Amino acid sequence: MTNYQEELYKEPVVNMPALTVRNSRPGAGEFRRRDYATMIAEGVKTIETRTWKTKHRGPLLICTNKDAPARPRGCAIAVCRLTGCRRMEGADWKAACCECYPNAWGFLLADVHPIEPFSVIGRLGIYRVPVPLSRARQILALVGATP
Repeated sequence: MTNYQEELYKEPVVNMPALTVRNSRPGAGEFRRRDYATMIAEGVKTIETRTWKTKHRGPLLICTNKDAPARPRGCAIAVCRLTGCRRMEGADWKAACCECYPNAWGFLLADVHPIEPFSVIGRLGIYRVPVPLSRARQILALVGATP
């Protein structure tokens, strides 16, 4: 795990959009206590669900929460492209690897790539993470984007 905060003082930064992905809820049937962020990084989970929608499209860091069942905790572990957001439909639930719940929105994730983990202070919603320019270029190149 890289301590990117040390790098922040050596070069300009890019504020990259990020989403902290929480674990499944205890008692969530077959998906109980799954590490959703890792499942996204591995390409198993291609839809992330929320009770709110987003207009964001483009590169997105996938971050683990501080209580993740697997390590690393509280880190960015993957980058992907958020290609769309829509109301969850019947077939979407399998791709989301979770059980159906009311008023859910699906964030459609594509072009997912694991990255070398680095510490992130998570927040609710889609938030910005300062990443050193050289590192941001490497990460964004994985999804065909530039800073």
